[in-house]
Amino acid sequence: MCSIIGYKGLFKKYMVEKLLDESRCRGVHSFGYHTKNGTKKFLDYNLFKKELLSEKPDLFIAHFRYSTSGDYRKMANNQPLTWDDKSMVFNGVISQLSQSEMENQFQLELPSDNDGWILYDYFSGGKFNLPQGSSYAFLGLDFSHDGDKKLSAVRNALRPLWKYESENHVILASTKDILTRAGLNNCISSLKKDKVYGW
Repeated sequence: MCSIIGYKGLFKKYMVEKLLDESRCRGVHSFGYHTKNGTKKFLDYNLFKKELLSEKPDLFIAHFRYSTSGDYRKMANNQPLTWDDKSMVFNGVISQLSQSEMENQFQLELPSDNDGWILYDYFSGGKFNLPQGSSYAFLGLDFSHDGDKKLSAVRNALRPLWKYESENHVILASTKDILTRAGLNNCISSLKKDKVYGW
């Protein structure tokens, strides 16, 4: 059980703070976010929240980790997973093997002991099947195209992902409750499984 948040639109401190606080119960071990200023990861929730709110981002993804494999005290194992000017966060389980076992099974070189890298390789054209029973909902953020900012999302049948969309915002969260408790009561819908979304 982890939580992920995607946010695109006018920065509203109260709204972002509520989204963070309502997500915290789903991930207690580490916290991280990615904005145009890069990726930051923390073991302390209050520091994570303070840093994110001080940036006042109009576009970010965030992760609240509940650790089930891989030592969360090693920051390389925590999310967001970042490469170049891109990053991803995900909620789910692809594999609970060790890094060397995952590399052997999938014939990949992985940067850390985080099974999200398998998901990254899969959606980057990997020539392998995800293990049966894999569950995932993930968000991607891409700042690599001359300032063209893109937020993307996809989920499978085993992990939910919810969206609030208005004229000024697109906000994604792991559960509908996170959105409603943050005061977003209208324009909420569940993302369809196996469809790739982009904003």
